[in-house]
Amino acid sequence: MRPIATDALAEQICSQVARHMRNVATSAGIAVPVQMLSSFGQLAAAVSLPSLASSAGVYIRSERKIYLNQPALLSYSSKAQAAILAHELGHAHSDYIGALPAIYGSQTTANSAEEFYAERMACVWGFFDGVREMRIQSGAHAEYLSALTEWPDEGLYLQRMGRYFLRKASGIVT
Repeated sequence: MRPIATDALAEQICSQVARHMRNVATSAGIAVPVQMLSSFGQLAAAVSLPSLASSAGVYIRSERKIYLNQPALLSYSSKAQAAILAHELGHAHSDYIGALPAIYGSQTTANSAEEFYAERMACVWGFFDGVREMRIQSGAHAEYLSALTEWPDEGLYLQRMGRYFLRKASGIVT
C-alpha cells in the first residue's frame, strides 16, 4: 500500500507514511490517492454522515480515494497523523483485497469488522504508537485501549474488540 498525494497539502504526510511502509509486503504495488481538504463540508459523504465532518480522514470506497480533513488532522501530532492515514489505508486494503479475512466476520458485527481490520492493519504496519496516541486524544475508553494492545494476536484482538463494542452498544460502557 502506498499513499499518493494528489495535492501539495497531502504531500508531506503521504511521504512520511510511504517511507515508513516502504518495506511492507502487504499488497505492495497498490497506490491509493490521498487528497487534503480544507473542510469535509466539501465532501458529499459528509452530508449523509454528519459525524464525518469532524473526522480527520475517510476512505471513500466508490472513489478508491482517501480524503484528509486538514483542520481535524492538524489537531494531532505528526505520529498520530501518520497513524490516521495508515488506518485509512487499512480500509483501502480491505477494499482492494475484496473481502475481510473470515475471522473478522466470526468475531464482530458487520459494521465494526472493517474498523477493526483498518485499525489492526495500521498497527501491523508499524503505526501502533500513533494509533494509540490518536485514540487517547480522541477520548477512547480504557477498555478499547486495552483491547488495542492485543493487535499482535489477531484472534484475541478481535475477541476483545468485539466484546468492547458489544458492551458499548448495550450501554454497559459509555
